[in-house]
Amino acid sequence: GDMGYQLSPPMVAMMNNEKWAVIFGNGHSSDSGYAKLFILFVEEGLDGTWTLGSDYLKIDTGAGDSVNKNGLSGVTLADIDGDYVVDRIYGGDLYGNMWAFDVSDSRTNRWGIAHKQGSTTQPLFKATDASGNQQPITGAPSIALNTAQATGSNDPNILVTFGTGQYLSTGDETDLSVQSYYTVWDVSEGNRDRTHLAVRELEDTDGGASRGVKTSATAIDWQEDYGWYFDFMTDDTQEGERMINRPLIADDADLGPVAIFASMIPSDSECAGGGTSILYTVPMLTGLNPDKPILDIDGIGVRQGTLLNQPNRLSDLLYGSKSESTGLDGSNISITDTNLDTNSARTGRLGWNELVND
Repeated sequence: GDMGYQLSPPMVAMMNNEKWAVIFGNGHSSDSGYAKLFILFVEEGLDGTWTLGSDYLKIDTGAGDSVNKNGLSGVTLADIDGDYVVDRIYGGDLYGNMWAFDVSDSRTNRWGIAHKQGSTTQPLFKATDASGNQQPITGAPSIALNTAQATGSNDPNILVTFGTGQYLSTGDETDLSVQSYYTVWDVSEGNRDRTHLAVRELEDTDGGASRGVKTSATAIDWQEDYGWYFDFMTDDTQEGERMINRPLIADDADLGPVAIFASMIPSDSECAGGGTSILYTVPMLTGLNPDKPILDIDGIGVRQGTLLNQPNRLSDLLYGSKSESTGLDGSNISITDTNLDTNSARTGRLGWNELVND
């Protein structure tokens, strides 16, 4: 009764109990209507029987009910200490909660929601618009180390970046509610909201062909701010813009981690389908226009003539599938040059080490 529709692929990783696990949010439209995290230990299913508490775990956020249904979307895994084992899990839900789960202990009975006030669990962040309306999170978040700050007292020192909006149900194509893009700093304190973040405001440039952050935006003060956000624009041509996919993270030698993602602006016609997108490249440490070009634009975003699905990067190129396919000649794939400097032009294995058995 807790399983709903899955919109993101599950994650597979080694856990701190020395077992491999498949990890995913319970998805949307489950019978129970609650947001829950599933952790299935792969080898425990070999006998054909799955027993809750030993073969698999469910961590309940407590957010949801069977009428106003909630659900945990795609998740992202964090290895904090560099031992290739998962210590923290992040995932958002339809109520606008971004949850952090602590799985750093070797004892599974100590795994649970990372942030608490007394005995009450709290999300890392609550996404709402300026009027306090919940903003659903349907895409998995991405993460990066906050390299602007030292670790230690700031542990886990992780930037969690994600957008809001959904495209799941009848009527979503005509939903004009304001959605947003967030980057939130996890420093072991939860229950943050947009009042804890620095504000960025978007504007169209180049006659609407590009998009930038207004120069009135202030720099991040990491002693006061816990990240940044901007609302997607709601002018006559951009109403209904939203974010439903996992952002791509690329490191730049000068800018640090950069979030690359394509927003969705669905067609308001049920018969037309598809829509258009804006491809964004945003430095995560600032949320401002970069001081060097990432794409061939002056700003952070460029308008696409079609709906662009989740982009991927190979070397200096971004690839994304279009909603309007015209054949197998490559015209159904968007290919965009980037100017990211990753300290190395090479990809794949960058070295090797010989292990000698004495």
